[in-house]
Amino acid sequence: MQSVLTPEGWKAPAWPMLFAFIGVTGIVLFGGILMEQFEKCIPCLKIGDLVLDEDIDNYWIALDDNDREWSIKEEENIRDNLGGIKIMTDCSFKKLKHSKPDKDKVL
Repeated sequence: MQSVLTPEGWKAPAWPMLFAFIGVTGIVLFGGILMEQFEKCIPCLKIGDLVLDEDIDNYWIALDDNDREWSIKEEENIRDNLGGIKIMTDCSFKKLKHSKPDKDKVL
C-alpha cells in the first residue's frame, strides 16, 4: 500500500488494487449495517424466506419434445464420437429416453 503514496504507485495496477482492497474490506466490515439501512429506506430490497411449491414433474418429463430429442441426440453423439465420454450418468440417460412428456407442464 505504501507504493501508492509515491508517484510510481499511481500507475496501474497498484491504485486499482488499493481501491478494490478498501472496497472489499468496507463491504466485509460494514456490509450488514449498510444493508439494514438500505432495507429501512427501500423495504422491497429485503429478501425473506421463500417457500416454493411448484407443481412440476422432474426435469426430463417437463422438457418439450424438441429439447428432449436434442438432449438425447447430444448425449448419443458425445458417447459415440468422443471415446465414451458422458455428460449424463447411465441412469439419467435411461430416464431421459424412457420419460414421457407431460403436455400440460412444459418448461
